[in-house]
Amino acid sequence: MEKLAQALGISYQQLQKYEVGSNRVSCGRLWMIGQTLDLPIGFFFEGLDGDRQPEGGEPEALVSRRTINVARQLEEIEDQALRDQLLAMIRTCARSGRMAS
Repeated sequence: MEKLAQALGISYQQLQKYEVGSNRVSCGRLWMIGQTLDLPIGFFFEGLDGDRQPEGGEPEALVSRRTINVARQLEEIEDQALRDQLLAMIRTCARSGRMAS
């Protein structure tokens, strides 16, 4: 772990905080860790369900694979007016879902 911390340019204590989860690891830092350990970035996500939120986490800060896919598909729609209408519909559905809860 000391060698990894040195390679990343951080202290051993900082790396320990990442390991135990007391500090969050940024995407860039996670990529650097994978590069240093010669691991693909997907290694860190194996076995995770893309729609599941970690316990005790901040759900608003996390994005599921489904959400990312929907955003990508919306961006592929060339007609801006249609895209805006779809977004308005999604907002309406989300609001009505919150009201029903």
